[in-house]
Amino acid sequence: MIHKNSFRAVLVGAAALCLPALTSADFGSVVSSFAVKAECIPAALAYNGSYVVSSDSSSFSDGYWKVWSEEGSIIRSFLPPKFEEVHEGAAFDGTDYWGASVLMNRVYRLTTTGSVLSTFSHPQAYGLTWDGQYLWTSDGASSGNMIRRVTTAGSVVSSFALPSQIGFGCDLGWDGVYLWCPDTRGYVYRLTTTGSIAASFDPPGNRNRGCTFDGTYLRVSCFPVSGPWCIYTIDIGPAPAVTPASFGEVKALFR
Repeated sequence: MIHKNSFRAVLVGAAALCLPALTSADFGSVVSSFAVKAECIPAALAYNGSYVVSSDSSSFSDGYWKVWSEEGSIIRSFLPPKFEEVHEGAAFDGTDYWGASVLMNRVYRLTTTGSVLSTFSHPQAYGLTWDGQYLWTSDGASSGNMIRRVTTAGSVVSSFALPSQIGFGCDLGWDGVYLWCPDTRGYVYRLTTTGSIAASFDPPGNRNRGCTFDGTYLRVSCFPVSGPWCIYTIDIGPAPAVTPASFGEVKALFR
């Protein structure tokens, strides 16, 4: 029997073929991890230039966004407008955070202390990431399971439907070249900006939610079989030549 992590789905034309992995031997392996506190459910992840940040669901947790140390302690936290439950998506643009609320069908621009700077209407944005110029959103099934590239005012620049292999795009990450998308079927996918699957791996948890890139590694929040929720640092091979534009601008904020 071949383990599902031994092969990667590569989209060729309209057909998905199982081909041997063309990535490094360490692709998809866990570099490090930490368990989050029991009251936390890291629904989405961002990286602020120094630390990974989670947006926690106020439906099941306390609703606070949290800045995590590499050892799993909370460096600081803030609470966005709680009645709007701004937790489905999380991104950082080098200055401000972005969060999504499916309850309100809106995307919010937030200060690093949680105050709302601006907002725009967007249906069912479950995932967010920032590519240096635009936001990318992963939208729910009732919105067509779409990935959209949008301006900071919410205008759609481009879009594509998620490949059929992806059950639901929980969150998004951007590494300077590719989008990263964990899904509810258990895999994390590397996508081109036109929607082709470039690679995938099977993370250690049986439920995937958050995803972000830290300049070297992918960070993924998962719920392992035995629990609790953990945030994993994942090797995805050599870093791309293009460094995400959001890095480096606020590294001193949380020192």
